[in-house]
Amino acid sequence: MRKETRDREGSAPPEHIMVFPAKLLEEIGAFQGVSTELDRYLPRILHPDVYSYRLRGDVEGDPSFKQVIPYCLMRCGDSFLRYRRGMGLGEKRLHDYYSIGIGGHVSRQDANLFEGGYEEGVGRELGE
Repeated sequence: MRKETRDREGSAPPEHIMVFPAKLLEEIGAFQGVSTELDRYLPRILHPDVYSYRLRGDVEGDPSFKQVIPYCLMRCGDSFLRYRRGMGLGEKRLHDYYSIGIGGHVSRQDANLFEGGYEEGVGRELGE
């Protein structure tokens, strides 16, 4: 099923991000917030026949796809890191908002998730 959508004319280098069909999450069990049931979700979501890389602009507003977002919380004792998003990098809609985590999309440029891609995605976000 690893399909890719076509590039748009005249755009900056297109970003292809990892997505999976939203109906799969409904089958497994949808949730709000955070789930620690990794064994329940990851094997099905990250199965090679399920996920694909698609143009970010095509899936951002498409509810039929869910995006895989590595996210990292940093804790020291009972305290969590909180930061204000800067104006120079990232999505404009998030500028000047506070966040307690660092994360972002898994793009095609990241290695296989099971061979360091997840960590590479988080590392890239930390670097930004």
